[in-house]
Amino acid sequence: MSTLDIAQCLLDQNRQLLLFGTVLLEQIGLPVPAYPSLVVAGAHPPAGAAVALLCQSLGVAVGACLAADIAWYWSGRRFGGALTRLMCRFSMSPQACVVRSADIYRKYGPGTLLFAKFLPGAGAMTTLLAGTNGTCIKKFIIYDAIGSALWAGSALALGYAFQDTVTAAMAFLKPYGPYCALALVVIAFIAASVYWRARHAKAVKLELAPLMRVPELHLIRKKQK
Repeated sequence: MSTLDIAQCLLDQNRQLLLFGTVLLEQIGLPVPAYPSLVVAGAHPPAGAAVALLCQSLGVAVGACLAADIAWYWSGRRFGGALTRLMCRFSMSPQACVVRSADIYRKYGPGTLLFAKFLPGAGAMTTLLAGTNGTCIKKFIIYDAIGSALWAGSALALGYAFQDTVTAAMAFLKPYGPYCALALVVIAFIAASVYWRARHAKAVKLELAPLMRVPELHLIRKKQK
């Protein structure tokens, strides 16, 4: 039995656990391909149990999202602007990072949670701002659960709708698994190098007071005009 066969066997036996871990890590903020993993999960339901497995996968994904998002929410309640500043240090443009996220949350309020996960880099920042601005925990959980279900459900639905295409793509890539993994590592290393060089070249200091709220963050943009 090849290494890939062993890996596939382990994946089949621990599918939901791995899916939970992948989504949780991605929602925490790590560069983990959670959405593609959900697409693949939606494309490979067992015969005769497709609906049950898709519902189970959806529940697992929503649970992982809520676990990570509630942690960000309480971090926002506790640390506020200090944590916002720390997060934005990893952005290519820290000041734009804060202002953009603050503008979106100021405009839509908790409703931002319904679509934030579809916006690159906005998920964690939005949940953090929800905590910083004292959003009611019950309202937060409701909006966040619906937004998480929409995000995860769309990936599972895409996988299920195009399962023949996804299956064919996976079968084509299977013999090149180790090479694909090596290529991803090299690409990630190059991207990280380019990012840090650009980051240090365009270093921007952003001073935020602890527990800064959205209206205060919005003043940053006014001062720029």
